[in-house]
Order: sequence, then structure tokens, then C-alpha cells
Amino acid sequence: MKFEDLIKRPKKHFTFALEPINSCTGISYDTLQAIAESYGTSEEQVVLHALSQLAEKEIPDFDPDSPFLSEEQLKALLKRRHFIDAEAVQKRNSPSLRDHFLQAYREQGDTDGKPEDPVPDNGKSP
Repeated sequence: MKFEDLIKRPKKHFTFALEPINSCTGISYDTLQAIAESYGTSEEQVVLHALSQLAEKEIPDFDPDSPFLSEEQLKALLKRRHFIDAEAVQKRNSPSLRDHFLQAYREQGDTDGKPEDPVPDNGKSP
């Protein structure tokens, strides 16, 4: 695709919500606004800069001057996605600490007539 064709393409837009407070998963609008003011730029430019930094950190051999990712870069991102998905499945299938306690209790045997489930669930188990 020619560069002229690329710049004629319509921009993609999306909306996202900011956190009400700063946390490990996001920042508040007040924080975004303070960062933008400190650089003398718009909130949008701060977000775009942060996304560029994330791409440089996460994508192997990222070239900000290249309009597209290479086949190898896409494969690296897909490989990470498969790794994360496999980790999530393993976590879901792994026994919880509660399950380990129940198993240990069952292996000891019920010699005192205690209830079958000595560890209260309290609705916190998945």
C-alpha cells in the first residue's frame, strides 16, 4: 500500500472510561489532565504518547515510522496471547488453597465425627 493511500484512510475512533481514582489498572481524569498540563499538551496527546511507549516496550523491533507491523511482530504478539491464555486456563484448573485444605482433611479421615466440609466457603471460592 502506498503512503498516499494510507493517509487517505479514515481515522479510527474509540471511547474509553478513565478510572475514578489512580490504580494499577488506570488513572483518573484529574491525573491525565495534570500530566497534559505539565507538558503543555492535550489529554489526547498524552494518551497517544503512552500508547506509543507501550508499543515500543511490548512489540519486538517496533518501528514508529512503519505504518504496519511485520509478520514476525504479529506472530510474537499472537504467541504472547496464547501464552497468557494457557496461563489463565492453568490457573482456573489449579486447585485453590481451600481445595488443598479439604483434600488434606479428607486424607486424615473423619475420626471425630466432624462435618464433611470443615472449611467455610463464605462465597469466595470460584
